Amino acid sequence: MSLLAVLFVAVGCVEEKFAQLDELQVSQSIIGFNGENPEAVEVIFKATSDWAIASADGKELPTWFTAEPLQGTAGETTVVFKAAGPDKVSHEADLVVNIFDAEKNIVAVQHLMVKQGVQSKEIVPLNKIANEGVVGATYYVHATIVKVKNSKYGNLLLKDESGTLDVYGTLNKNGEEGKFGDLGLEVGDEIWAHGPFSPYNGTPQLKNITVDKFKKSYLKVDRNSVKVNSDGLEEYTEEGSDVVKTRDLAIAVTIKGDNVSCVLPEWISIKAINPGEKGATIYVFNVQPFEKIGEKREGEIIFKSAKGKDESVVAVKVEQIGLPPALQEVTIDKFLAAQVSDMLEYKISGVITEIQKAEYGNIMLKDGKGEILVYGLTSTKVEKNDKSFGSLGLKVGDWVTIIGKRGEHNGNPQMVGAYYESSVKVAPATFAEFLAKDEADHSQRSLLKGKVKKIDIDKKTNQQSEYGNLTLVEEGTNAEIYVYGLVDAPSYYEKDGKIKFSNNKSFPNLGIKEGDVIQICSFLGSYNTKKQAVESYVLPVQNQKK
Repeated sequence: MSLLAVLFVAVGCVEEKFAQLDELQVSQSIIGFNGENPEAVEVIFKATSDWAIASADGKELPTWFTAEPLQGTAGETTVVFKAAGPDKVSHEADLVVNIFDAEKNIVAVQHLMVKQGVQSKEIVPLNKIANEGVVGATYYVHATIVKVKNSKYGNLLLKDESGTLDVYGTLNKNGEEGKFGDLGLEVGDEIWAHGPFSPYNGTPQLKNITVDKFKKSYLKVDRNSVKVNSDGLEEYTEEGSDVVKTRDLAIAVTIKGDNVSCVLPEWISIKAINPGEKGATIYVFNVQPFEKIGEKREGEIIFKSAKGKDESVVAVKVEQIGLPPALQEVTIDKFLAAQVSDMLEYKISGVITEIQKAEYGNIMLKDGKGEILVYGLTSTKVEKNDKSFGSLGLKVGDWVTIIGKRGEHNGNPQMVGAYYESSVKVAPATFAEFLAKDEADHSQRSLLKGKVKKIDIDKKTNQQSEYGNLTLVEEGTNAEIYVYGLVDAPSYYEKDGKIKFSNNKSFPNLGIKEGDVIQICSFLGSYNTKKQAVESYVLPVQNQKK
């Protein structure tokens, strides 16, 4: 039976009808209320023009629910759907959202379905809820607690044979929040519970569940997941030390049943069983080496214990990381084309074009080949963002080299887990100060401000040079500097063992004209003993032209 059939009267094939349109995007096209305790459902509309909600059959809207507002304009609008109240009768309404042009003609139609139905108490697999759950509908589950994320409010991670699902809040016997401890539940306990489906920021979850009954576990482990290195050992650091040490994989197990058994993957075996603290038993394991480069493998150590016919099962996930791959240094376009991986690390360099969140180091980085969001940059390699970006003193316009992994969010590529390697910062300089610099010193770029006096003409095309060769005049002193090439962002390549600058011919796209006042970031170079600005790019700020 399908998930919707469990909740409501079955509907035919409606997938095509609910396809997202270019003119209107909706956060969900099926709005569900349960019959016993219906909650309001918010649907986000993103429209390109005016719109209005109507009944698909052309009649008045049903009275068993309301939607507010019923019409809107271009942009983002939150429409709130509310059921009139509890109802033991199943309802279903097919709605349309008409999208209009400037002359009020209907140019597109988006279908919505609103449902309220008799609530089924049938147990629903967790992965079915996660993938097909209807916001606001109540689901009944039978699962094991594998993690307590918040012991006051009862934020849990549940697991059944189909998968896992988050729980945001567990009520006590009196229906009160923040009193999870009253239930006496812990990791490993088996529960039968129900609650409304209420995703948060794209994460599927049940909210404020009620526990109908539970069975205490005859087993308790000190952790539910572990990582080991390619040698099969756990890595750890002692408090107050940065020195990484290794040890055998060991799990503390508290056994409350009459017996215990252990099921292992073929690459893990028991090395020793020792007494532990507070009645626990310490299981020590041999994990075989895993020498595949850039790969990992996963398995489960499964403990079982029983009393009579009742049995408890607890699984500990083991992840073993293979040998680390060689660091790959690539341009940003190559990084964008790479596969998402939590194993492979890449080194990229680029100009900081935007700092979106300075606290965590969320920045936009650009080279001559592409641009990427760096979702968090830290001063050193760390497990969790330590908010150390500010200590680096980086700003828009600086050239920075960083190392991180290819990630993505909502289908958009980004670098994650990034940490700093080096940078070439930009500092303001007068033309005189710039010309007095040492050509060999590339530890810092100079920020030069001047008016474009002349843009060179390409003799072959009789058009402005696509390389951005131009003459810049300093206002106030009338000093001049010849700029040998100007781009939006630089790229470099290796040739004959030397790193060379690559002009990506982006100058025509910059829209720079003679007479414009611009700011550029440059090194000092020379040609035939005449000094000039080289490897130059525009300072990436808005409205820099006068």
